[in-house]
Amino acid sequence: GRYNIRERTLSTTVEGRDLRVTLRRLWSPASDDPSVADADLESVSVDMRLEGSVLRPLGEVSLTAASVRLSGRDAGAVVARAHAAQGQVRFDLGAPRFGAEASADVTLESPRPWTADVTLNGADVVQALMLLGVNPEAVAGSAAALSASARASGNLDTPSLSQASMEVRTLDGQ
Repeated sequence: GRYNIRERTLSTTVEGRDLRVTLRRLWSPASDDPSVADADLESVSVDMRLEGSVLRPLGEVSLTAASVRLSGRDAGAVVARAHAAQGQVRFDLGAPRFGAEASADVTLESPRPWTADVTLNGADVVQALMLLGVNPEAVAGSAAALSASARASGNLDTPSLSQASMEVRTLDGQ
């Protein structure tokens, strides 16, 4: 790729296949197991194409991970995409194992308004609880599925939530 420091413009293309990505916090409590990463992504594919002004880039980024582990817990596959054009960025995220899809739109000019939507379709609540660290023995024999949607919005220049709503369509379980 190229970067023009005077004009603050860039042009870059990145491709990667069958990568492994490990993410760790720079600081973690002493009680955290140092051998467990905050996130391990396996069989990662990355495609990125960006050009134009650093402050208002044009382009797309796509990341697919066949296997994701968060703090050692299996989260399944994840697909993430971002598209930037005309001063706007659109993010899409999918986690099929949890029936979860999320999207967000951000305007790059101040006050940087944003909206975010999350949809759960038959999400396995027990698996989600275990991903969040609930002891599997505490939920053994339990089953629950959640279908819901949520929408939130605000401005990045004012770090507060302006509006949020949530609708639970179904919650079935035992």
